[in-house]
Amino acid sequence: MRCWWIWLGGLGLAACQLDSSGVGSSGGSLVEENDDPAGDETSADPADPADGSAGLGGQAQLSLSTDLYRFDRLLPGEEAHATLTVRNMGEAEASGLTGSPLPAPFGYTGGRFPGTAGDCAPSLPAGASCTVEVFFGPTAAGNFEAPLRITHDDGPEATGTLEGQAGESDNLLVNPGGEDLGSPPPGWMVTGPGTWVAGDPFDVPDPLEGSSYLGANEGPNDQIFRLRQDVAVDRWAALIDQGIVRVRFEGHARSYQEGDDDYRLTVQYIDGDEAFGNWNSDWQTSTSWQFYSDDRIVPAGTRTVRVLLSCNKGRGEICDAFFDQLSLRVTAP
Repeated sequence: MRCWWIWLGGLGLAACQLDSSGVGSSGGSLVEENDDPAGDETSADPADPADGSAGLGGQAQLSLSTDLYRFDRLLPGEEAHATLTVRNMGEAEASGLTGSPLPAPFGYTGGRFPGTAGDCAPSLPAGASCTVEVFFGPTAAGNFEAPLRITHDDGPEATGTLEGQAGESDNLLVNPGGEDLGSPPPGWMVTGPGTWVAGDPFDVPDPLEGSSYLGANEGPNDQIFRLRQDVAVDRWAALIDQGIVRVRFEGHARSYQEGDDDYRLTVQYIDGDEAFGNWNSDWQTSTSWQFYSDDRIVPAGTRTVRVLLSCNKGRGEICDAFFDQLSLRVTAP
């Protein structure tokens, strides 16, 4: 707006003229005119503001509920599913909604977008959301990654990444080194006479790893103390019965000093009361930390792998058997 002063009969009046070239629009922001004729006047294109912050206007804008979805670690031959949410954050309907093809071992459940349990339709209204179901089904060991893109006919697409690992399981034992303290040790069951402890109640021996170990403790003489943990492996039943699943057990153990109590590590393959095989270290008397391991095909029919820690108590107050850094992992080709 430009104004001039006009003097009439000693009175000063303001006359103003509206200059429409002085007002612009970009995402609701106001662009002011430069009134200095000598200045470097610039004008903003409403469709392309200088700061690059143009809004979507009437476009649809898609987003995914996560930028990265990481599946749990699987064995080859297993399959896991996930449901992700797609949202339309724009001001217009997203038409022609679809998902980009996913490379194996990923895919849409049922073989096509949006997956068996997904409910995304070909169009998604502004402000609405829908779901898409994807799966991870590795047939070999390795680390896998794939881009997930949800597109529509016009405007920004939604992008994310799927990740998965296959090969060897995580350690299936709970509290494998006694780091969770207590008597009886959390995650374990005492199945005989005597007590067991997770911790470091004595000056010696020092734990092999961390600040604690699993140790037999007080109880009657001439008895075998046992500490047990049962690990369910029925999720791999089909693969086990095909004879292609292996179990690798590893652990460390020791006694206290020469002539003290014997110890033993045992792994049993069972289903309820039925036994299909076992491994044990035989009775040992080492006075320093020793490594023990076994790697074998899981016998068909196995649904539980039982780990037993044993101490054969002779004389004295404590049954001197100590266990640390235990692990139980399953693998498949």
